[in-house]
Amino acid sequence: MGTEFFEPTTTDGGPVSRRRSIVDRQATAQRFLFEAAEDSYNGELDIAWDAPPIDGLPWLPPTMVTLHGTEQWTALSPVERDDLSRRELVDLLTLAVYAETVLSMLTFRDVAERSGIADDRARWMLKCVDTHARNITMFGRLVDLTGLPAYRRKKLARRLEKYTLLVPNGATTGAVTLMLEGALAGLMRMAGDGEVQPHVAQITQIHLIASRRHLRFAREDLVERLAGRGPVRRAAASVAGAGVVTAVGRLMINPDVYRDMGLPVPRAVRAARTSDAHRHRMDAAFTDTVRFAAEAGLFRDPMSRSMLRRAGFRRPRS
Repeated sequence: MGTEFFEPTTTDGGPVSRRRSIVDRQATAQRFLFEAAEDSYNGELDIAWDAPPIDGLPWLPPTMVTLHGTEQWTALSPVERDDLSRRELVDLLTLAVYAETVLSMLTFRDVAERSGIADDRARWMLKCVDTHARNITMFGRLVDLTGLPAYRRKKLARRLEKYTLLVPNGATTGAVTLMLEGALAGLMRMAGDGEVQPHVAQITQIHLIASRRHLRFAREDLVERLAGRGPVRRAAASVAGAGVVTAVGRLMINPDVYRDMGLPVPRAVRAARTSDAHRHRMDAAFTDTVRFAAEAGLFRDPMSRSMLRRAGFRRPRS
């Protein structure tokens, strides 16, 4: 992917300080609440669910399908390519449901443990939980519309259920939240880019309207959580953030999709992992958030750097 991330420092070599006052944070939350009230959308009412899919339109942009540009893609018929894009959309939506669920769990815990319960920040975060629930509903309805069953990952679901709330509620949660919010925003933007089924375009547009605010809040929240944290906590948050990048990169290539297509699974997986489409997905999901997190003070330890390099991100040469 060739993504570069930077490390701005103060004149004495320390991390850049961006700590804001409690009043500033409350004002930000209040502004987001007002914005959300002005452009709130309902996934049940604002999408034409009764309209059938349009023949000839892909479910995902071709450049987002993992085998696009490979020999396996060339060998597929137009009907098979459409089927592959439909299956990969279902797989992507299933992963998005898991990500939204994790974000809901972490956000609601933060309201209970860290927020003032009745202040604007708490109200904004509860609004975020409500938006995650709306997104999950939209994604589920779109899966139903494809006529395919969801690609449920039972082991992943059990691990998320068991370990999500064990993530420390501090800088580590901030890093995980930023990476997941960024991945959802980037991938949904990519999925709706170009000529795709109207339902896909409508859902991605509704998702992006809210995700812009979620992402802005996640960035500011990470900066606040990192303020005054020492190298050990920053390293822990860095490893957690890099872990999200690594895990999502692996999960976006699902052997079950190729198996259901009747393709040779090992060959298809190898091709997908080195395809331009997979690199484009990873760029869309993480380029901006990795760079921002690095500028905020993360990814300065050897372990997280190594994890990001293996995922395709690198530091610029000096």
